[in-house]
Amino acid sequence: VDGNAHKVKECASNSKMLSSLYSNLESVTTTEEVLLVNRKILGLRIAYWVGIVVDAVAAAGMIYPALGLNTTLGYLETSSLMGPGFVYGSRLGAPLMVGWTVLLFWADRKPAARKDVLLITLCPVVLGYTAIFVTTLTSGLAAFGQLLPQLLLQTVLIAVLGYGYWQARDLKTDRP
Repeated sequence: VDGNAHKVKECASNSKMLSSLYSNLESVTTTEEVLLVNRKILGLRIAYWVGIVVDAVAAAGMIYPALGLNTTLGYLETSSLMGPGFVYGSRLGAPLMVGWTVLLFWADRKPAARKDVLLITLCPVVLGYTAIFVTTLTSGLAAFGQLLPQLLLQTVLIAVLGYGYWQARDLKTDRP
């Protein structure tokens, strides 16, 4: 039995995906504590994957605006603004969106150790987009109904990413 326990610990410590979880489980002593750590890790991973999916869809919409995947284009699709210059500008930003998607995926590999990526994603990224949408509304470039889907999405992102970080703020962060 001791040999098997040693092999299980060795396997867990060698696994990149489980390293954060394992380090947080070393100091817990009760089943309730194990469940709490597992829930916190799950919350982080959900937050990462919500960001990954949203960013991947946004990147596809930026690369191929005609697909209509990007809800921020709702007020532009029937406008003359959706010309070659807009498409070019959108595609210029797409690599950054793809890069952020990869960053969130990377953070998901060691969720506790890289949880600060959620804070960086919240501010300046999500809050920056929110400020852009509010400015767009107040300047009259779009009506509230046109940006409502994007404002709702930003609200959900703030809630999910913020809660994912907040509930896991006390997890150990063994940095490589």
